[in-house]
Amino acid sequence: MSDEIISKLRQQIEDLQAQLSERDDDVNRYKQELIAANSQLESLIMNLNHDINVMHQIQKLLIPTEFPSISGFEFSTKFIAGGQSGGDYLDIFSHMDKLRFGVLVSSSSGYGASTLLLSILLKLTGTMEARTGAEPEKVVEMIRSEAVQSLKPEEFSDVFYARVDRRSFEMDYCLLGDISVLVQEYSSGELRLLPATQGPISAQLKQVKASQKLSLNPRDRIIIVSKGVLQAENIEGEAYGLKRLMSSIAKAPSKGVHELRNQLLFDVQNFASGKNQKADRTVVVAEVKDRVIKLAKKN
Repeated sequence: MSDEIISKLRQQIEDLQAQLSERDDDVNRYKQELIAANSQLESLIMNLNHDINVMHQIQKLLIPTEFPSISGFEFSTKFIAGGQSGGDYLDIFSHMDKLRFGVLVSSSSGYGASTLLLSILLKLTGTMEARTGAEPEKVVEMIRSEAVQSLKPEEFSDVFYARVDRRSFEMDYCLLGDISVLVQEYSSGELRLLPATQGPISAQLKQVKASQKLSLNPRDRIIIVSKGVLQAENIEGEAYGLKRLMSSIAKAPSKGVHELRNQLLFDVQNFASGKNQKADRTVVVAEVKDRVIKLAKKN
């Protein structure tokens, strides 16, 4: 082998060694950048978890824990905060007309939509808590018109708002989205699900439709649950679902409102045992009392 060929081979080897050295430098630089990026990501996740924790605590504080005593009705309520995402809210309040009261249950897609909804409800407190007794569609439309200005395309809020008149024992309501509202008639034992009047409050919803009307009788029950109850999963990833909820209600016809509420939550917890639940869970059970006598409507 000639000296010229040997010299060329040495040069090629030196060139390859230089390229390998450059590649090593690139790999080391990428490693350092990856370590820095991971550190920033961990910091962002910690800050995000802290923010979620704060919003979670704020939401728990804002949800009422005591409700007014409504003559002629008995209520039992429970709010259970989810582990990762939140958004439930509930309230029961009297109107200026003492023979009317309102029930509000909402469930948002996350803390962003929930915080927005809560801020709107606080803003409208003067209207709702002043007990003006406006039609449900007007109240929900006020909420929608305020929310739509700031909701992101992927954000939404399910809302159930009802106004009950104790003179006629008629309930006017708007049900937007996936909140489950069931009515159990005492006389027949029939349990039925109220259909949603339309989709949830979102950037796509343009107008709230007219409310629906429901006539109530002594010992009839209304059971309201947020979607977190139906979406509760067991360790196999199976959701609790509406069928199990209705079965749980149907097998406890003689229980009081508190016992029924506890039974529902026990059944859900037993089904989902061993798995932490991400979403909030809210249950409201209301019953018309036995001694209530309907008053004649005024012409």
